[in-house]
Amino acid sequence: PVIGAGTWADARVAVSATGDGEAFLRAHFAGRVALLVEHGRGVAAAADDGLELVRQRGGTGGCIALAADRTWAMPVTTTALRRGLAIDGEPPRVAVFPEDELTPV
Repeated sequence: PVIGAGTWADARVAVSATGDGEAFLRAHFAGRVALLVEHGRGVAAAADDGLELVRQRGGTGGCIALAADRTWAMPVTTTALRRGLAIDGEPPRVAVFPEDELTPV
């Protein structure tokens, strides 16, 4: 992963993305999500905005984004993308398809 495109972490947010790499590079996806969060955008809205820009650049993919305030997002624009979440004291949750809710395993 290229810092700024597919990965980013700072004091406010951590982002990890996968998909059509060139589109993520051109969108400066992960860095853009971090910048939006820095300027007050919620992590889910920031990730959605970033993926819209990736789509405009001809790409699809998805990401996991976690903000310092413990909010998170896992938007997906592909037909399938495995993703999961583990929060202390809760059962792990997983999903595969974009329309899937994260379900306990």
